[in-house]
Amino acid sequence: MTKFQKHEDILEILLQKHLNLDLSCGGRGQCGKCRLQVTKGFLPVTDAERKLLSKVQLAQGIRLACQHRNCEAAIEGELLYEQGDMQIVGVEDLHLVGHHEEGCVLAVDVGTTTVVLVLLDIQTGNVLLEKSFLNPQRRYGGDVISRIQHAHEKGPALLQKLLLKELRAQLKAVEDMDIRRMCVCGNAVMTHLFLGIDPIPLAAAPYECVQKELVICSSKQFFPDFIPEFEIQVLPPISAYVGSDILMGIYAQDMEKNKQSSLLLDLGTNGELALYHEGMLILSSAACGPAFEGGNMSCGCGAVTGAVSEVHWENGFRLQTIHDGKPVGICGSGYLSLISCLLTASLLDVSGYLNQHVTLFDGLTLTQKDVREFQLAKAAIAAALERVCAGAQCSYEQIEAVYLAGGFGRHLHVEDLCITGILPTALKQAVRISGNTALKGCCRYALEQNRTRMELLCKKGHCILLASDTGFSDAFISHMLLEPYT
Repeated sequence: MTKFQKHEDILEILLQKHLNLDLSCGGRGQCGKCRLQVTKGFLPVTDAERKLLSKVQLAQGIRLACQHRNCEAAIEGELLYEQGDMQIVGVEDLHLVGHHEEGCVLAVDVGTTTVVLVLLDIQTGNVLLEKSFLNPQRRYGGDVISRIQHAHEKGPALLQKLLLKELRAQLKAVEDMDIRRMCVCGNAVMTHLFLGIDPIPLAAAPYECVQKELVICSSKQFFPDFIPEFEIQVLPPISAYVGSDILMGIYAQDMEKNKQSSLLLDLGTNGELALYHEGMLILSSAACGPAFEGGNMSCGCGAVTGAVSEVHWENGFRLQTIHDGKPVGICGSGYLSLISCLLTASLLDVSGYLNQHVTLFDGLTLTQKDVREFQLAKAAIAAALERVCAGAQCSYEQIEAVYLAGGFGRHLHVEDLCITGILPTALKQAVRISGNTALKGCCRYALEQNRTRMELLCKKGHCILLASDTGFSDAFISHMLLEPYT
């Protein structure tokens, strides 16, 4: 229970108290996640609350914290939903070769939604520690465009400070270790913000990175109180819309070393893909939004304990949750499974039309807006794949391996990707659930320090900008239907 005084900023107070508060819309009154139940006092109802909350919820005193930045009266209230502990999607199956250097290295994958760090012993290559946390920048939006806008309007320092503060807190666990260096990867927006660089050039023509090469600096620049100091390496993006997370994924999978045609696909908030075919490395990024990670969805959440990750229909819904916890929300794989389940049971039309809200559990529903958000994300990925293959003159049948990266792939069934039309049926047998390839590659690079290979991959990559691609719009529209394709 929290007390709020008149004229206080309810949202800011809750953000200070609840580090895992889900605010995927950036506090613009669009996601409905910052629900607060007023237990003493009264707050007037806003238009956004009438749109996002039911009459019953409003009558129960439920309000949205973002709508009351200047509290109209002294009240008491309780936050109704907070993200739980994140499930680490990291390096369980990582087998690295040790090196003669003594000490430890850190690898950090700065995701739009989740940040994961790994501590490795240099001599053995063994993982000594893994930690993860929700990216605290989420309070200013669940997608990179929201972060870019906020950083440009208010300056990048605040977003950088939020990230570094939480990262420094996590580093307390390794203060007694002999750390030699930290390697950082992420999409271009995340690495720019890590460095405190305004990322606005990434979002406007000619779409150029400010960080164009490996940045090497001292930890004193970011963590001045950490003793002794160590080296920090921020890996470069390949382009404004294909970051070092994909670069490290390619590095991890040795894609350019194999003769077979292969595809790396990351279905995170910023959907990225890389195709290696006949010596060419073609890359692109699809603005699929955070739907695949539970963002912008009415009951969406990250891969936390209690998140619905799988749905079956047997005269009613049967739910599987992460760690078998009580259902608290629906994560990305849960939405994929649910929509696939509804399509198979003929409870959802291929056009995406939903006759009525679908209730899975008390308070957990699927709305028409949720289906549309999923369709937009799905169409963006499928269209991007079509255009990348066209650019490489590669048919789906020629692709022998599809590395499905990121947390989204951890709980899903490949068949659901084909039923909903995210992937063509021709690729079903080629899919390999690969985990956090960005983090794996970052770990490997932190140990190997093969800068020559890393920089050659950067130069080799040819990026397709979908915003100016003449065939993307037609491809996007054609992939809006929720149905299999070949």
